[in-house]
Amino acid sequence: LIRYVDEITGNVENLITLFIDHIDASRRDLRDKIEASLQRLEKETLVSRNGEDYFFLTNEERDINREIKDVDLNTSEEVKFLGELIYDDVLKDLRKYRYPMNNKDFDVTRLCDLHPYGNKTDGSLILSVITAGDYDVYNEAKCISQSTVDDGQVVIKLEDDPALAREIRTYLQTEKYITRRSDGTATPTTVKILHQFADDNRQRRERLNIVVDRLMMEAKYYAAGQLRSAPTGSVRAGVDDALSYLIQNTFPKMDYHKHRSDDPQREIRAVLAAPASEGLGLEEGEVNSEALKEVINYVSLMNSNNHKVVLYNLVTERFGQRPYGWHDWESVLLVVRLVKLGELSLVGSGGTLPTENIYAAIDGTNKWRNVTVVKRQTVDKGQLQSARTIAKDVFEKIAPDGEDALTNHVREELEIWNTNLGEWKPLADTGNYPGATDIADAIGVVAKALAVQDSYEFVGHFIEFKDDFQDLSETMSELRNFYTSQMPTWEKLRKAHSTFDLNRQELVKDADAAANLKRIEDILGNAAPYGMIQNADGLISKVNTVNDALIQKRREHAIEKIDGHIAKVKAELDDVGAAAELKNQSLTPIQDIKSDVEKQTSIAHIYQLQGAAQDAMDEAFAVIEAAAKIPPPAPTAPPVDDKGVPPTPPPAPPKPSKKRRVVEPTKLVTQNFLENKEDVDAFLEKLREELESAINNNERVEIR
Repeated sequence: LIRYVDEITGNVENLITLFIDHIDASRRDLRDKIEASLQRLEKETLVSRNGEDYFFLTNEERDINREIKDVDLNTSEEVKFLGELIYDDVLKDLRKYRYPMNNKDFDVTRLCDLHPYGNKTDGSLILSVITAGDYDVYNEAKCISQSTVDDGQVVIKLEDDPALAREIRTYLQTEKYITRRSDGTATPTTVKILHQFADDNRQRRERLNIVVDRLMMEAKYYAAGQLRSAPTGSVRAGVDDALSYLIQNTFPKMDYHKHRSDDPQREIRAVLAAPASEGLGLEEGEVNSEALKEVINYVSLMNSNNHKVVLYNLVTERFGQRPYGWHDWESVLLVVRLVKLGELSLVGSGGTLPTENIYAAIDGTNKWRNVTVVKRQTVDKGQLQSARTIAKDVFEKIAPDGEDALTNHVREELEIWNTNLGEWKPLADTGNYPGATDIADAIGVVAKALAVQDSYEFVGHFIEFKDDFQDLSETMSELRNFYTSQMPTWEKLRKAHSTFDLNRQELVKDADAAANLKRIEDILGNAAPYGMIQNADGLISKVNTVNDALIQKRREHAIEKIDGHIAKVKAELDDVGAAAELKNQSLTPIQDIKSDVEKQTSIAHIYQLQGAAQDAMDEAFAVIEAAAKIPPPAPTAPPVDDKGVPPTPPPAPPKPSKKRRVVEPTKLVTQNFLENKEDVDAFLEKLREELESAINNNERVEIR
């Protein structure tokens, strides 16, 4: 029993061998004597036991061992540690069980001697392990009865092993004592002893795992009132088999899911994307029809009692627990099928979810808490027929039958309207095109309708505001005709009006032109001119005839005047013998003005150009007079080139001419009218003085 002797360990078998002193000695008698002696020595703390091995204790070790035996433990600590050995070490942290028939993960509530190990979940599978502590109470009848409690559970009864409780107690006392003494105050010798005890305890933990695994393999398994066969492979396989049997016999409505999906989420997306609901019905023989009926009946019952049905609760609690046990995503798939059938609706924070938004709202389990399931209200046949009739009148198309089909039809037509209105609005808002108010009102009506998501409410809204939609139908027809067909004519009318507006003062003097111009302006200013645009070409033609005549008349008059100015300038240039450069400088501005007049369509601008031509003539005369005043250069010997030929002489300067004075008699009158002979004499006297002054100054006079 001396520690650290590796050649022979101090176990009972070795001690029996050492104590045989004659050939016919009884090993049984020796065993009884040796075990009794070892128990006495262990009780007196002279020896210590580690598994099957015994060894003597030093004085310090005996003192520490006594202190370890005095460590207080309560029953819950021992039960908790036993649960740790069973559920964490042997069963590898068993918390959930995946049922292979539908791949659903079931929560497992774990019990050890009826004490929960870990959290207890409502509606979960119960796995209860009974140890030797309650061996006598839990006979076979008791275990069978216990396995039927709480709608069924798995009960595992371990075989009696007195050493198990002793070893667990020793392990926990040693662990607790070492933890207390590990405060840095122990002596080096004590620290060494504590390290040895800790090492012994690690070995003890390993032996406990082996013992518990063996006891679990040898245990009796009960599930749903039946004794199950002992595990043949591993403890975990035996537990899984018992849990599977428990599910098979305590979830009677699990088989309502006769057809299971390999990928429920992918099928959910496919169902939502399907254009119609064929193959999703509730008739006998259809896919999971019994399960569909269970869901719709439950939602209907809850709604009739004003109870809110949250998708998360419906999936995980109602149909995830007994008596159903359906896979969570399979239950969501059922709900989605019923939505497509028009039996249910899903409601989010913003109201009823349209089909295209459903998957994004349910693609994660956490999102299910924010979605409620409601029994869908359906439109009766009378209202449905009324809505079809209205839709036919409004959109001029045969409307389909069925609530969903009709709703989709009306929505699609309104979306088309909405798109058209969005395209026309920027043009109308410029003020150059009609319909701004009508478009704004129409957008409001359409947006209000499209905001209604639920088909039942949508059809009701469509019927309630049928007058608005019928009026809007006429407005949309007019707007569409304008923006697709009448726009070119409208642009032509606007352009013509801009042209006519330049000569408005002259045009209104003509009675017919004034009337037709007024009609054009009435059309352009009308909020709904659609029926009048057909008259645009005739109105434009009539006003244009008068306008062209006025322009031509004024243009001819102006050109006649400008030609007179050009003739005067040319005569002056010829008179002074002007060179080509001076002629070009003097005549080009007037000729450019004449060219502008020939292209001008504004009478006012023609008047303006006519005046500008006269100013250009005055400037030309000034240029000619200035050029005539430049003295000729002094004569010099003409240079010659290398061949002795003189260069071409520069042009001679123009001959000097008399200075021109423009006399405007109207500027000599200081009053509006000449009313008597005295006024005439005074005017003529001033005119005479002006003319004589020019002659006396050797100037030429031009009367204007």
